Amino acid sequence: MIKKKNNFSLYLIIGILCFPFIVNIVMVLFEQLPNNYKFILANDLGNKEWLSFWGSYLSGIATFVSVYVMYRMNEKIMLNQRKEAIYNHEKEKLNELKKILIQALEGFEVTQFLTFNMSDLEENRKKFQIYQEKLLKNIINVELLSDIYAPDNSIDNIELRLIIGTLRDSYNDINILCSSMISKYLTALSEGEEAFIKIIDETKTDKSLLSKHYLDLRVNSKLYLSYKEKLMDEKFRK
Repeated sequence: MIKKKNNFSLYLIIGILCFPFIVNIVMVLFEQLPNNYKFILANDLGNKEWLSFWGSYLSGIATFVSVYVMYRMNEKIMLNQRKEAIYNHEKEKLNELKKILIQALEGFEVTQFLTFNMSDLEENRKKFQIYQEKLLKNIINVELLSDIYAPDNSIDNIELRLIIGTLRDSYNDINILCSSMISKYLTALSEGEEAFIKIIDETKTDKSLLSKHYLDLRVNSKLYLSYKEKLMDEKFRK
């Protein structure tokens, strides 16, 4: 589109510069015609008339060029303002995505499986119910408000597709493990203190694995957000 506009501007300038010369040549050619055909153009045009013509013509060109340059400058300013508005909108969306992923990370922290009040099982049960609700909410937000679960064929950038695939795997791994652990703890709490103490001991390996998945998800989330920001800057800051 820009190339077409530049070509049009070039042709227009060449046409404006060539027009008076073409008129001059045409009039010289008509001077060679018999007298009875010379009524087509004015006769007896001398230097005075041509100087007057050139003065008016160049003055018109100067006015046209001033208006055209102002138009192009305003067009460029408006284009930059439009790009800036789109950039700010995309930046805002990216910041919202960061918040969503940060909230998701908070829901997977292993610390929620390390601190308990052994004298009040009901308090622990309520705590894990809150974790479960928070986890479900984060899952819905991530799936609906990000492109982590978008079909691969809808993502043109191959590198971004690979990054999203890795992030999706990390998210699925930690989500499955964390959901399973919360369910185990809630089941044990409904059965009594002995079952609760037993499940705490049985899930030691799960806790270690959860810590590993958490670090993987954190690294992959940061890589994903950094690459998204890089693509956005490349698109709007050219």
